[in-house]
Amino acid sequence: MLIALVAGVLLAAGLVIVIARSIVPPPRRVRDVLDAVAAGDLTRSADMRGRDELGAMANNCTRSLPPTGTDLAPGGAVALLPVRREPA
Repeated sequence: MLIALVAGVLLAAGLVIVIARSIVPPPRRVRDVLDAVAAGDLTRSADMRGRDELGAMANNCTRSLPPTGTDLAPGGAVALLPVRREPA
């Protein structure tokens, strides 16, 4: 009986660790992107796919940033780099 209890506790602890490791990286990725934006790097994106709240947050974070090729100048002004666009 005691062996079954210990096995159950170990199984539950392992399951908690696996679930926690699958939940923590997406918010960290969004945090890293927002840290980069705060430092002036507007070229980062969260690159997450998902229809849950975390996926929506990451997608909105990426959509709120200017197109790739934009960066902040040292004085904080936005400096637009030329972006080539293919004819429609």
